[in-house]
Amino acid sequence: MRVLVLVVSGLIIACMAPQRPTAAPLAPPAPYYVDGQPSMSNPSPPEEAGSGPAEKTARDAHRAALEGVYAAFGHPWPPMCTAERRTALVAALNAYYADRFRFERRGGWFRPDQWKDTAFDWQTLDDKAVERLTRLGFAHRYFVMSELDPRVANAVAELVRGTLGQPQCDEEFKLWTTGLEGYLQGSRESYRAEALAMAPWARSCQPGARKLLIGHVNRYYQERVEQQTHLMQWGTLGLRRASALFDTKDDRALDDLARLMLREGYLSLDDIRKDARPLVASLFDGVAGAARCPEHAARVK
Repeated sequence: MRVLVLVVSGLIIACMAPQRPTAAPLAPPAPYYVDGQPSMSNPSPPEEAGSGPAEKTARDAHRAALEGVYAAFGHPWPPMCTAERRTALVAALNAYYADRFRFERRGGWFRPDQWKDTAFDWQTLDDKAVERLTRLGFAHRYFVMSELDPRVANAVAELVRGTLGQPQCDEEFKLWTTGLEGYLQGSRESYRAEALAMAPWARSCQPGARKLLIGHVNRYYQERVEQQTHLMQWGTLGLRRASALFDTKDDRALDDLARLMLREGYLSLDDIRKDARPLVASLFDGVAGAARCPEHAARVK
């Protein structure tokens, strides 16, 4: 009886204890856009740097970069061919070599023979190990050059030059299930066809036709952003897929249609839904024309 009382009391206390809130899962960040193509990094130029990086900052970055690469490679070889492991490996290599570009032999006050054992020395035994792992990963096709950031890819290409390939992974992955792939393909083709069917009305000031065209254009670009944003959670693997999905002849025709309407004043960015606006804005870098339609001009003013 005493045991039963203790158990019941424990359950009551557990129910009365405050529950720790569960953190909501983070949604993948929306991609940046350059001329209609998705990008993982902000294309705007970075702010001017001040003095050279502090030694503590450089040392912490070095340690974190090494740990990231070791963690990415710290799995049995067969699982390295999965999309999740491959995405993590590419992210770790991008981070390591980007920080190496940023911090190696910086500081300015050291002579060439005084870098060793400083915070700016990226020629340690650990760094040599990372270089060997990079060659091994490339030889086994755990990553390919097109998955790396362009500047990183240039450096890695020199590093792995002459490495004999022993591919153990396919270079392409199905990031979506067959059913989801078919559903999303149907959505892409449907919205694309509906928008193209309205293309003859691009220069129309007739309110009904113009409203219908803008509605179809909005739905197409919103679907494009949603699918590309979903793919960005796979890192550069998803980036390649996101770029390819919406780079057909019909997609380019719709991009040209949006540029024409913006340039000639039949469309403004205010007509585009907020989540799709960065993509449409990236298609047009000139000065938009004056509003051609009276009701549009009145609304803009």
